[in-house]
Amino acid sequence: MVKKIKDRLGIQILFDFDNIFSACEFALDHQIKVLELNLNNIDFAHQIQNSTMRQQIANYLRKYKITLLFHAAEGLSFFIPDRSTQNFIIKSTIKLLQQAQEIGVKRVTFHLGTDMSFGVSAQKLRTFEVYPDFYYQFLYTALSTLKKNIPTKVILCVENVGGFRYPFVLKMLPQFLGNRFGLTMDIGHINRFSGPEKEQELKFFWDNYQHIKNCHIHDNNGEWDQHNIIGEGNINFQPYFELLVNTDTYFIFEVRPKESGLECIKRFDQIIAPRLTKSNDLKNTIKQSSHHKQKVTK
Repeated sequence: MVKKIKDRLGIQILFDFDNIFSACEFALDHQIKVLELNLNNIDFAHQIQNSTMRQQIANYLRKYKITLLFHAAEGLSFFIPDRSTQNFIIKSTIKLLQQAQEIGVKRVTFHLGTDMSFGVSAQKLRTFEVYPDFYYQFLYTALSTLKKNIPTKVILCVENVGGFRYPFVLKMLPQFLGNRFGLTMDIGHINRFSGPEKEQELKFFWDNYQHIKNCHIHDNNGEWDQHNIIGEGNINFQPYFELLVNTDTYFIFEVRPKESGLECIKRFDQIIAPRLTKSNDLKNTIKQSSHHKQKVTK
């Protein structure tokens, strides 16, 4: 079990380097063969725009057998109710997917963004709640277009953050899963919630675990998205590794700076790996939650 995970275990690089090759060399120097580049690093984003650079990166990956993943730049929102804006976001994402294919990138993670909320009679009201039909069709069209344009050797993964959790989005997403459209499960993001909200998210990922193609790993104490080194929070990571060990997901320590990623790998070897078994506490947790809800309903 441990070897299956270690073969797909890596780190994310954000602001540590201004050159993609330097990031790859750092990974190789520490025997890391899976690397996710966060394209909020402006230097990384600019470098992949150059066709010669893309070919050089592709050659480098083949030579040194590194698996490269991308995390798309954040800030764009699929919930901005303007078709020209949405078309720009779609075209930008498709362009990134094409560049990823050319380089040899295996996964591209992206965020859906968020909808605007307004104070109405001392309550928060989002625009999709006022115009549900418009927003359903609006997002459905965007995701349909993206899925049709995913290159053959890349998997596009939507991450559990922001608008991912809106009820109509959670109902819609399973229609798109499969055929190179997958999920990025961020464990730290799940831990930000408790009660029914957390149960809902756990159940969604359990029901669709075979479509989890990337997994972001970092710790927190449940108060905010701290992106701590594992062990510096209250998350029990073992059930998540056991859930995903037999899938084709990648396990990415999404902590910063780069030294924190190395510490996570060290702690995985020392703390988590020895405890991994064939049991699945995550499944049991979901079953217990469902059983409890049935009893309350009755």
